[in-house]
Amino acid sequence: MHLADDHAPGTIATIRSQLKAFHDDLGLDTSIFNSTRLKRVCRGITKVHANRKLPPRKQVTFDILESLMPYCNKESLEEMSIRTALCVAFHAFLRAQDFTYEKWGPSNHFTNFTRSSVKFHSTGASLFLPRSKTDQLGRGTVINLPITNKASCPVNNLRRLFTKYPAPDEAPLFGRIQFNSKLMNPLTFSRNFVGRRLHELLLSAGINPIGFTLHSLRRGATQTAANIGLKYNQIQKLGRWTSPAVLKYLKPATALALTPKKQDPRFPRR
Repeated sequence: MHLADDHAPGTIATIRSQLKAFHDDLGLDTSIFNSTRLKRVCRGITKVHANRKLPPRKQVTFDILESLMPYCNKESLEEMSIRTALCVAFHAFLRAQDFTYEKWGPSNHFTNFTRSSVKFHSTGASLFLPRSKTDQLGRGTVINLPITNKASCPVNNLRRLFTKYPAPDEAPLFGRIQFNSKLMNPLTFSRNFVGRRLHELLLSAGINPIGFTLHSLRRGATQTAANIGLKYNQIQKLGRWTSPAVLKYLKPATALALTPKKQDPRFPRR
């Protein structure tokens, strides 16, 4: 029940399935997951969510991202990490969990960005994403980052971060203090911390932060891509979507214009 306030019914169903699988693996009793009472509770949560008014979902578009840059120009590792993380997250269509972490330990390199995840080359840089929502097997994905020569250029900001604060390959890509392999990283680069700094930057730029989250970067990148003329399949590939969920990230009019038209079976493509 404690999940109902902050999680959608679909997310709760996924968590329930994961718990059932965990019990199955341990040979524990799973009868509770098929109980009538639990099913009634889940139906009740679904009904409550259906009548709930969703908060506005804002987009950090390219123009908004650029407007934040003058307010995150301090030279500390923490502030340079924030600035670079926002720029990289936008241009790489990252989800919040892709570039934030609650703690850092010896195995984090399997799921999180490290300094070795970035490779610079003459036309930009590549970013290796070890694992993501659509890559549950952890095969990894290479994301190409462009040089935009704007204040929010992800490549230039990464170069600046690497030059000012060099760190070993196993260090987290973004952090708040210098990495120490013995002490690991006592200061987290968590979703709440980065989200709070995003709100502070929006306020500094004269933008009401209500409705903005770290996911607004992915939404804004999607909208910006559509605004400059990219097609549905191009945007889907950039954001690593495997379903039409990409349309939910766009303004309604834009989503309608980009929705793929169904092929009439009477007139097959030649």
